[in-house]
Amino acid sequence: MAFSIKMLVPNTISNEYECKYRSSYEPGVGEILIDNLSSGKIFYDVGAGYGIFSILAARVTGYPENIHALEPNPYIYEVLKINNLYSYIYSHPSPILN
Repeated sequence: MAFSIKMLVPNTISNEYECKYRSSYEPGVGEILIDNLSSGKIFYDVGAGYGIFSILAARVTGYPENIHALEPNPYIYEVLKINNLYSYIYSHPSPILN
């Protein structure tokens, strides 16, 4: 199943932001989420990065308030907050370390 998500992704070469995501990123992961999440489920995205799968999970479940995105990297967390701002997903600066 193909899907498309608009979000901010820093471009390290030009310091600009790209605003597209397609299902070709980590093939299969999005499909697993779509197949296994359903309305009202709670989802924790540990090591959420920029929130790609958090946003997808919010769309699939229909309950963005049940989605929790955890990201330990402070720089990436700031972008994650921007991406989740309009999705109503909870973003957490995670203390999870290696």
